[in-house]
Amino acid sequence: MTDLLLRYNDLAVNTDFLLTRNLAEQVTQALTIQLKTLQGEWFLDERVGIPYFTEILGQKPHKLTLLGIFREAILKVDGVSKINQINVDYEQQNRTVKLNFEVELTDGSKVKLNV
Repeated sequence: MTDLLLRYNDLAVNTDFLLTRNLAEQVTQALTIQLKTLQGEWFLDERVGIPYFTEILGQKPHKLTLLGIFREAILKVDGVSKINQINVDYEQQNRTVKLNFEVELTDGSKVKLNV
């Protein structure tokens, strides 16, 4: 499975559009997009994305609630077979969410991400 490659939040172009080279690169890109999309941001389907404004930021979410939200979003990405490790920290004073996790892909490789 290939996808158009993104660099610095824009399409990567040499003399032509570049594509992802392997499953790990494709899934890493898809996970980053999935986890940074705000729910309601995409006009074609406002259900897509993470409910940062309604359920996370400005609230006092329980850690299990946060883990559930992010687990569900991660497992929706094509190519992810399971989550090996996940940790989420929410700082209410700064309104920041730090998420780090490792997933196993359908080809057996592993990807670690810090978002």
